[in-house]
Amino acid sequence: MTHSRFASALFVVAALLVGALCFPLAAHAAAPFSWDGSHYVSADGSTPIYGAWARGVDVSYYQGDIDWNAVKADDVSFAIIRIYHWDEGAGKNSGVHVDTKWRQNADACDALGIPYGVYCYSEAHNVKEVLDEANAVVAELGGRRLSYPVYLDLEDADMASSDNAWMLGQMATAFCNRIYEAGYTPGVYSNLNWRRNFLTDPCFDQWTYWLAEWAHPEYGKFLPTYGGSYQLWQATSSGHVNGINGNVDIDFDFGVGPVRHVVDIPEDVAPGSMYRMYNPFSGEHFYTASSHEAQCINEVGWWYEGVGWVAPETSQTPVFRLYNPYAGDHHYTTSAYERDCLVSVGWNDEGVGWYSDDAQTVPLWRQFNPYAWCGTHNYTTSAHERDCLVSLGWRDEGVAWYGVA
Repeated sequence: MTHSRFASALFVVAALLVGALCFPLAAHAAAPFSWDGSHYVSADGSTPIYGAWARGVDVSYYQGDIDWNAVKADDVSFAIIRIYHWDEGAGKNSGVHVDTKWRQNADACDALGIPYGVYCYSEAHNVKEVLDEANAVVAELGGRRLSYPVYLDLEDADMASSDNAWMLGQMATAFCNRIYEAGYTPGVYSNLNWRRNFLTDPCFDQWTYWLAEWAHPEYGKFLPTYGGSYQLWQATSSGHVNGINGNVDIDFDFGVGPVRHVVDIPEDVAPGSMYRMYNPFSGEHFYTASSHEAQCINEVGWWYEGVGWVAPETSQTPVFRLYNPYAGDHHYTTSAYERDCLVSVGWNDEGVGWYSDDAQTVPLWRQFNPYAWCGTHNYTTSAHERDCLVSLGWRDEGVAWYGVA
């Protein structure tokens, strides 16, 4: 029962996050897979990776000796470290073996305060073999405190068949249950082909999912095409990070870990600029003209999504800001009647937030999510975002107010 409620909650959060990812804010040119000042960007240096909470790497003994001080200084906020794999040279039946760089990497992350999780590269063919792997992982962890999940890496070519879908589900269930019993958060890693064709058992929807679907600039592919829920994205196998020789996998966290990306909210913006903030836990968007207010809530976990629009300094049409102390939600309206109705049922009137442009230059469309209890309304200048949300079940409520840019 607990697992079912947890899975349902993840589904709601994922649905809200999908809505957030529809917003096509412009990004500035930056290095591939880096922070451009408002968002992380993909391989082209400009396509925003909306909702990415932090940038990390996943490593194994293939990366050799790593300078974790340099890695941390290069905007790497977390790591996923390979802990176990079958001894491929001696044959599968020789048993599972620790990655020879696992302890060195984990000790460095512990010493430097880099949050990390682990993954087990599985070559199991049945439940007994995967339980051997799980037990070996638990024993090797030895009670270490992890900030990220313990992932089961499923990509063994011998199991790559839809005929094995049921067995893969049984194996994942056995592994993840053992990891959970040991006090860790279980997860599953796979590439897009495996997720779509082999990991089709409904059980895979209950664990945090780490998706490997690499951006390919030569094909114009910069974001995942997978339409399901994922909390970690392996974006490339050819990334470059200071402190690691050669290529390394780059990953983006969409909220599965504890890392908060605090940025410097820009103050040198046009007068009347409205900062757009997003709460990944409640699904609420928040709008404010105050860089100080935006900075304060960014530092406690809200994401900065840039300037949403520019409001006039004043007009004949104020936009009222209200707050629901019971749900933790904000609402914005030009209607004094709507404001008074909400106040009568317990909302707090927070006064005039900004003004609407009486010349009606740039429309702000309002959408309503009938399935959410918080973050129920969204406001945007983007017709693409509006249409995307409507396609997901939100209701189009027309124009809420107008901006000047």
